[in-house]
Amino acid sequence: MRSHETTVSFPNRLERRVPGMAPADASFHFSFSLAVLGEARVGKSKLISCTLPDSPPEEETELGVDHGIKCRAHTYESRGARYQILMWEVPGASRYLDAAPRYASMAAGLLLVFDLTRRSTFERISLWLDAVETASPELPRVLVGNKSDGETQVSAEEAVALAQKHSCKYFETSAVRN
Repeated sequence: MRSHETTVSFPNRLERRVPGMAPADASFHFSFSLAVLGEARVGKSKLISCTLPDSPPEEETELGVDHGIKCRAHTYESRGARYQILMWEVPGASRYLDAAPRYASMAAGLLLVFDLTRRSTFERISLWLDAVETASPELPRVLVGNKSDGETQVSAEEAVALAQKHSCKYFETSAVRN
């Protein structure tokens, strides 16, 4: 397998060489990435899949045999402009906390996902935030409470308070497609 590298531009950030990605199509008007962080089994993969259209899945590239960090590329057109979004999914195991700052430093924003039905995943969001804070203190962040269709263990008030404490927007969702 050949290793590819491409230059990706991030708003308000320097262009970065991203290992493992095939060369980008120069016809994009905008290209940016999001780092998707959170504990294991909070629904990060499902949430990413729900953001993609129902058309055939875009190319998904797993970076490194040992890393397990996946990148999902999505392209779309709106109002005459072509967009490319790269969504970097960092696995939720504790050993990946060290990798989070690297992907945050390449991203235009963060999605921090927790499972509303498992309080422990909410309590560990601060660890993910602390991991990326020094590398990217001004990075836009969104806190996502996933699995709102289940028996919740975290109240909206608690989640909003955490989001406000860390200057995040907060949303609740369910990644289950009907």
